[in-house]
Amino acid sequence: MSWRSVILLTLAAAGPACYDYDDDYCGSGLTAQEEAFLAEDVTDLMSNIFATGENAFDGDSPLPGDVTQIADASNQFTAVYLLPEAFRPGLGQGNGDVALQVTEDGVPVQDPLLFSFATTDALEVELVYDLRYFGFTDGARETDVAFRATLEATRANLAQPWVVTYTVGGTAFFGTTFADFNTFFTSPGPPSAGIDKPGDGAGFIDDPDVIDIFDLNINYAPEVFGAEGPVGCCAHYSASFDYDQLFF
Repeated sequence: MSWRSVILLTLAAAGPACYDYDDDYCGSGLTAQEEAFLAEDVTDLMSNIFATGENAFDGDSPLPGDVTQIADASNQFTAVYLLPEAFRPGLGQGNGDVALQVTEDGVPVQDPLLFSFATTDALEVELVYDLRYFGFTDGARETDVAFRATLEATRANLAQPWVVTYTVGGTAFFGTTFADFNTFFTSPGPPSAGIDKPGDGAGFIDDPDVIDIFDLNINYAPEVFGAEGPVGCCAHYSASFDYDQLFF
């Protein structure tokens, strides 16, 4: 049973929700079910966003048999490889493929599969990580994710830590829910090392179980991030999420 089914059963057992969108009890203009569904949507979306950035920074270390395109001058030194069926935190159980391109101090890396932030002696790195992934969320929703993560990493010298600006965006299906979202944030390494300002995110979530389209805005803080915005003409959603609520 999916989490969405559990939410419906739990709320039904708790009693009827407010369906009058002018009722002060509703506050946001959303039912309890709709708020729970949007919380699930935001959690699934941001888990995938951060996992994409995490994997882009850490690298996937594909096996030779999984490489479908070898990087060379004809493809601007872009390597393409498969992600075999497996469980990946944040992305869930699934499979996909990645196109990877890396530049060190303005020079293309001829074999981006050999690149590592831990071993490079560059002071500036730009890494482009195009992900397509098909899988299942922790709540058992089917996913179809197409995200591009662009990492711009700098450091003053080899003894200093990286400062990485992530720009991640694209589209995703979570079951019948569709999201189109773009964001940027900074981190002293992979996203799990901590999210720093500046950062922002914007897009929309179209969940058929919610009254209307949610115009999503994300605001980052060190311990939590906020998701807020209008839902259609007459409702509003706002909530804070701890980073440890995510699955990346």
